[in-house]
Amino acid sequence: MSAEVIFLEKKLENLTRGCVRRGVSAEKFLKLIKLLPEKVTANHIKFTESVLAARTSLFVDPDICVYLAYLAFQEDSTLPLNKLLEYLRTVNEPSQPQILIFLANSLRSWENASFETLIETLKALTLYMNDANDKSSLLWSFNGTNGVIALGTLISELGKYKIFAPIFDSELTNELSERNYRSDFRVAIQEFVKILKELESYFESEISLYYNLTGGSTANSISSATALTGTITKPSRVFRFMWLESLMLSSSYIQSESLVVQIKQLLGNESPQKLVSDLIMTSFDCLVISLSRKDPAKYHNLWRAFIIKKLPDLIRSILHTNNQHSEQVITQPIHSLDSCTVSLLRTNGDNNGDALDEMFSSFPATSSDIRHEFLKACIALKLISTKAYYHTLGEDAAVDEDFTAIEIDDGTNYTMIDESNGSGLVIPISEFVTSICQENFEFIGLEDSKIWKLIVSFETMEGPKQANISKSLLDLWKQMISSEDWRLVRYFSQSLCLNISSLDALVLHIPPAQFLNPLLEVVESWVDDEDEMNFQDTYTDFGCMLLFITTLYQRYNLTIPRTAKQPSFVYNMLHDSVDVNTLATQASDYLGGWITALFDAGGISDDLMRSATIKDCYKLVPVIFQQAIMASEKGLLDTDTLKGGLEYFLQPFLLGTLISTFRWLSSYLWLSTDVTVALRIIQSLVLTSELTNDISPIHKMVLAVSADDIYFALKDLIQRDIHVDSNLVDALSSYLSVHHRPLNPLFEEENNPGVMIGGGSGSRGRNAQIPPTSSILSIAKSQLSGLASWLNAVESQNHQGNTAVGNSSSLTPPFYNSKYLSLAINLLGPETVLDSFVNEILANASQDNDHVNIEVLSAVIVTIKPSKFSKNTLIQLLNDRNAVLSKMNDGGSNHKESKAENIRITALNKRVNELKVWCRDMVLVGCNKPDNTAAICPSTVQSPFEEDKMEE
Repeated sequence: MSAEVIFLEKKLENLTRGCVRRGVSAEKFLKLIKLLPEKVTANHIKFTESVLAARTSLFVDPDICVYLAYLAFQEDSTLPLNKLLEYLRTVNEPSQPQILIFLANSLRSWENASFETLIETLKALTLYMNDANDKSSLLWSFNGTNGVIALGTLISELGKYKIFAPIFDSELTNELSERNYRSDFRVAIQEFVKILKELESYFESEISLYYNLTGGSTANSISSATALTGTITKPSRVFRFMWLESLMLSSSYIQSESLVVQIKQLLGNESPQKLVSDLIMTSFDCLVISLSRKDPAKYHNLWRAFIIKKLPDLIRSILHTNNQHSEQVITQPIHSLDSCTVSLLRTNGDNNGDALDEMFSSFPATSSDIRHEFLKACIALKLISTKAYYHTLGEDAAVDEDFTAIEIDDGTNYTMIDESNGSGLVIPISEFVTSICQENFEFIGLEDSKIWKLIVSFETMEGPKQANISKSLLDLWKQMISSEDWRLVRYFSQSLCLNISSLDALVLHIPPAQFLNPLLEVVESWVDDEDEMNFQDTYTDFGCMLLFITTLYQRYNLTIPRTAKQPSFVYNMLHDSVDVNTLATQASDYLGGWITALFDAGGISDDLMRSATIKDCYKLVPVIFQQAIMASEKGLLDTDTLKGGLEYFLQPFLLGTLISTFRWLSSYLWLSTDVTVALRIIQSLVLTSELTNDISPIHKMVLAVSADDIYFALKDLIQRDIHVDSNLVDALSSYLSVHHRPLNPLFEEENNPGVMIGGGSGSRGRNAQIPPTSSILSIAKSQLSGLASWLNAVESQNHQGNTAVGNSSSLTPPFYNSKYLSLAINLLGPETVLDSFVNEILANASQDNDHVNIEVLSAVIVTIKPSKFSKNTLIQLLNDRNAVLSKMNDGGSNHKESKAENIRITALNKRVNELKVWCRDMVLVGCNKPDNTAAICPSTVQSPFEEDKMEE
């Protein structure tokens, strides 16, 4: 291959990467491709490889899928569908299922395909199915069942949209009858359906109907198929809520420029106006339910940022040129919010639902809430008028009477005010970001730096402007890491951790893993510089990196895998994989030096600091605290000496070591009977006074990730009647990541409902907390009952002619948390959970509530991610149970219970398969990871908001 061709292929890769980063449309991407020399587009294999090489992770970005689908369905394209299928069939591409699903969901845009194009596509599919029919083929070894199911989805959708109807018309194909492509296709698809039946039973009826595999005319078959799909009931409000929550918290689509494509595909054949109305209603449902179940504050921030910053821009993209009557479409869902919902929104979930709250909910608002912010964002994007704002909010609009006097930023003003040197010049944001790297941080404090000012103002920017600046911030992040500008990395990390709402807004546009991955590689490969004289700055920089990693890991539920080749320092730090007792024996000399320096010699020397690496120091600090506590308990250290020595760890360069130390101290409180010394130490480290400007930011970062562990250990002490200083409890409260109940045991908990406080990023926010007196299965059942009651109330309101959320407080938001269900399945097994839920339906069966129970349970079955359950998914178990019951009844069973169960299981199975048609890509995409996921390198950390797998 010539150097020129290699250069051009690299140019295509860079072009694709640049288009993805800037959110360039598929149409514009195609125009840019046509400008490239023919040498780079002639070979479809090399062309496809170059486009896919622009990915930012192991799996292809959704935007690249958009480009591939657009190219595949264009006549005279560089990469027609048959060529793309040929490529995917013959290479080991991890994203093959994802691309096939995307093609299937984009088929409605394939129009006016030539006869020759259809023939070539049919041939390519025949070869693809032949490979799928051979379980020893490379296709099975590359992507397994996911690849085969994805191919079945594409073939089914091709039949649904009658793509190949011209080919099977005898008059058009008479002259080509000597070719056997039609008969080859039929032979291949008949065998392929048998394979699919083993994996997903519903494919058999679909494909058999679409391609007339049971006899009859093809035209009648296609007509019948169209009638069948037209009878599918569209997703209910419960399903839309569960779908959007799953999409928001478990995938990277929420940050993608192609999110609007995903929404259009998953919500189906709706008009743009109906799509927007459903999306607004579902978004507010998600926020209200999150508030009512008192989720960690980070999730409230996430939903608020989505509604204010992302949703208006999505609405603009969906309506596009078809924005007639957009005002009514946008304002109607807001105008129709019921009093209970409005009360929750006004108080941001802090109301207790008592009679006083209910009475005052009918009064005009005294302060603005998210309804005001959402509508103002829509005004900024010229989606609605100011008049519509006042009309929608009515008396509640009075709290913001003068907002029209404020110049609303429409997101196109990508500038910043440069206040350095007192200039106050307005400069382009790209220039401002570039100037950040030019600051001399030796003479500039954190809050005087440009990066701090940019991050602080980020939260208040309009969504489109945030999206633009987010890309600049990611580029800046990569640049500072590649140039090893560790002081700027420190300031960047501190700015985001200390302005957590800005960080929550940032991850709506950029997956947090893209900030985590480069930093993980730096920390894991960190080697101390023996010639470094200023070790304190090095320790401080390293500590801030580890604190930022911990914040991202805990706040956004990221997974940091263990590597197979060598122990992961970060993984061990975050998972307490350090044996304190073993380390105390192995490093006795080093520990002796520290103990002497802290409590006898009056300080830590440079030689002592250089006697071990930074990583060793982080591992050994908890051991130092253990030894100090033991010495104090034995009377070898008095209280003042102990306190004075350990307070040395409040120096900026050692503050980062308190992450693992606080975790160890929390465990010590749980396990020990005499905790007097440990409490004194914690109090001296938390309740510090007169912190300097360089210590305070890092100290706050440490508490934000550690407060949960300490707080709940203190709560246990109080319940054991051990005295804890109330000032210590109060100091930790503002850093919690979850809601809490009053610690005073004299108050009955039922009279003191939990209130949301704090915005920390602690460990408790990662997982669902199960009340010790409750069964995990009973909690999951009660949540399904709550969803059913809610859906019943919604339908009752709709039957009365009201399509809004409701007009009374009877429509209390349901308490549903998918983590409880995921935990139940992980602990008890999918068979037990499914049996329990089905039995619940049978026990409460009646004509009035059957369809509601089936709708709720089918929504749960479809939206729970199958990657957690290995091969035994709830969907597959349901199919198996349906088949067994059908055989029992076909055999003449006279048991009434069996027949009643069969009726309901069949109905449930049918509804599950209908919903899968709506969200096939959600079921498959993201679940096609290779078997060695746990051994991948840190650069392939899983997608944001991924729930943590069960730890061993």
